[in-house]
Amino acid sequence: MPNQTYFNDSQFSEDEVRHYVKDKLPKASKLKYGFEFELHIPREKVDELNIFVNPYHSDRRGTSTKLPDFFPAYRCPETGTVTKWKAERDGSLWHKDGHVAMEIISPPMVGEAAFLNVWKMLERLQSLSAKVDFSCGLHIHVGMESITGDARADDVVAFLCELNKYVFNLQMGLYAQTGTRRDKWTNHGENYCRPLEDSNLVIRTAKEKSNKSKGTKTDWDKMEIRDASQKYSPLNCTKINEGGAATLEFRFMASTLNFEKVAMHLISINTLIRLAWKNRHTQRDAMSFDLNKGYHKASEATKGTKTLKALLNKVNKSKAGRLIRLDSPVLNAYWDKAQAKGLEMAAKFDRKHNQRGPRS
Repeated sequence: MPNQTYFNDSQFSEDEVRHYVKDKLPKASKLKYGFEFELHIPREKVDELNIFVNPYHSDRRGTSTKLPDFFPAYRCPETGTVTKWKAERDGSLWHKDGHVAMEIISPPMVGEAAFLNVWKMLERLQSLSAKVDFSCGLHIHVGMESITGDARADDVVAFLCELNKYVFNLQMGLYAQTGTRRDKWTNHGENYCRPLEDSNLVIRTAKEKSNKSKGTKTDWDKMEIRDASQKYSPLNCTKINEGGAATLEFRFMASTLNFEKVAMHLISINTLIRLAWKNRHTQRDAMSFDLNKGYHKASEATKGTKTLKALLNKVNKSKAGRLIRLDSPVLNAYWDKAQAKGLEMAAKFDRKHNQRGPRS
């Protein structure tokens, strides 16, 4: 179980603690998350535990059957309400002999309770000898309302523009931390996580909206970003206008049963969200839509590692990044191990630079 000690004098300076107390950026421990792990479970375990695999998007058809009590349920820290995960079919997953392909989907969960629940879920899945392969992805949703609160449309649009800019610049570092060529692989003729390009409508739209002066951005601009977005990209903004259910979906990840990898993804996602909110109306970060940094020009054999190091520089040197450690006991417990795992995976990613990936 991850260490849940918040912080002590040996870990953090008085200056860091003081900044944390004053920190107004979105906090990892307060955000609402949803997790979708695609995987394969041995058929004998599915039968033994009576795991029911619902149809795809079963909630749209009414109530769906939840996972049995063997799996950890999520208890809301504030209300005490208990909700369970569910399993669904997903046609993008490849067949694996003796196994049942499925997507394990969490209920909406908040902060530390969410991270601990995922940790427990992965432990249970490992005990069942669950497997992942190249066809399996991991999607992490973050609730828009938990990030922006009741902020004006001008702030929300500026944030979305900035977040798209960060993901656009650092996407090879995000892909690299998976250790897979998820940026290239196709399943059944479809790339379910294609990289963002300068020609993409969402990038052109974000660039245009970011040039509007402060105070002039509206809900119409937000809807234009939504409509310009693509589901199958590292950042999916197509669900940002769904009221209390609105989410940002991060799709760059390969599925995994290793919590060190999940922690690396959560550290990355939360750092980018916090940076984008902090810099939504400023020019403090020299990053632009022009992709003019050294890591953008690196060879394919080194680009993943160099871009991830640029991302980790923001994680560890910006207050937006490093104050996450004081906010989240779970992510703090995995801080060093997660980054070491990310760099290990990035080296693997770069070694595969000539690999196009399995195709149907």
